[in-house]
Amino acid sequence: MQRCLEKGTRTQKLELANYIIQNIDYLIEDPYGNYLVQNVLKLEDEEKNELIIKQIAKDFIRLSQLKFSSNVIEVCLESKY
Repeated sequence: MQRCLEKGTRTQKLELANYIIQNIDYLIEDPYGNYLVQNVLKLEDEEKNELIIKQIAKDFIRLSQLKFSSNVIEVCLESKY
């Protein structure tokens, strides 16, 4: 999935992003899944980034303290959205 986010067409990447966002609760704390979420954020699609931020906002502090999800939080804070 990560390679698809890196190498696919913009349309393919956004379709895959929808699936990743639907499963963000499982992926964000996963040693490999957190990279997928980070790559979606790096697509710089305002709509997708807003969806991610809305979904993780409810648990922001806890996620920022965990090993894998804290990487996603860092990318969120660095993004312009």
